[in-house]
Amino acid sequence: MAEGINIKPSRNYGIDLLRMFAMFLVVVLHVLGQGGVLGSAAKSDINYNAAWILEIGAYCAVNCYALISGYVGLNSKFKYTNIIMLWLRVLFYTVGITLVFQFVMPEALEPTPDSTALYLISEKWDRALFPVSEKQYWYFTAYFLCYFFTPILNKAVQTIERKLMKRTIIMLVAIISIPTLYTGVDVFGAVKGYSALWLVILYLVGAYMKKYNSLSHIGKIQAFAGFVSCVAVTWAVKLSVEEFIPQFKRANILISYTSPTIIGTGIFLFVLFKNINPPAFCCKIIGFFAPLAFSVYIIHVHPLFWEHVMKGWFAPIGELSLPLMIIAVIGASLGLYFACSVVDLIRHYLFKLLRLQKLVFTLEMKIADKFNKKEEDAL
Repeated sequence: MAEGINIKPSRNYGIDLLRMFAMFLVVVLHVLGQGGVLGSAAKSDINYNAAWILEIGAYCAVNCYALISGYVGLNSKFKYTNIIMLWLRVLFYTVGITLVFQFVMPEALEPTPDSTALYLISEKWDRALFPVSEKQYWYFTAYFLCYFFTPILNKAVQTIERKLMKRTIIMLVAIISIPTLYTGVDVFGAVKGYSALWLVILYLVGAYMKKYNSLSHIGKIQAFAGFVSCVAVTWAVKLSVEEFIPQFKRANILISYTSPTIIGTGIFLFVLFKNINPPAFCCKIIGFFAPLAFSVYIIHVHPLFWEHVMKGWFAPIGELSLPLMIIAVIGASLGLYFACSVVDLIRHYLFKLLRLQKLVFTLEMKIADKFNKKEEDAL
């Protein structure tokens, strides 16, 4: 299946492996949260604590994705084709899954009783047809906006003096992270990391790390130790607050995308995978499956699947013995990841059969030629 993939010596397959692993961590988060494991694990102190360690360890997944975007995007050529193809992939699943529910569970598409918004067709179908404007997926909507800033962000990283860029990035992270940590109030509209603003900041961090090969002095063992330390501190703070200061209602004070310790787990995990050099046969497998990873998110977080399938589906896992619970969470996450990847293979080959990428690229070139001609005529 992967024989046709050429291994590119200049490509960092450790980063591609991180792309897959980060998406696996996203699935772990959703199995624990929406899947109901955290709720059912609360019946046992040891299961509750273990489940939250898994949750905290996986919480940096989105930050990793944003760091990857900057690291890979710095030297990449800006193409409208890329974002259009990603949008078409999202549209394929928003419409496709909604269509499946239309036949299998039509009651799931009934309008929300308290909905006062106007829709062209219906609430669920409008969200399926307009995934960006209707915020079908928060990450894709945020990334969609962030993508159009990348030429400016890349230019800034390439041209601004290193010390100034470093200070600017540190200050941006600090003014988003620290006030929210202290007050619990979203001061600058970063929405605890669920926003285009936060993705832009982490894009700059990733791009800076690419240009200056920063943190290259940190080895794999050090990076892993740093990751474990950040997870341990985050968990210890949560446990301590719940145990000794129950009146303080913010036990999860460090559990957010903009938290210093979660930022740390993401950066250390990024450094760890950046230093991994997989063997050649693994590179072929990674090169084939890494591009499918984003679809794992699109499929299992589709609002209809999220609400009518994922919700509470894995709750019984939380009541298992500790070793079985951990194995079951990992196994369920791997199973869901693999199932979504298999589904996306069908989409992948369908797009390939229809030559969508070539059609979109040709259209982009024709539009670009027309604009260039108009500019030449104006001169």
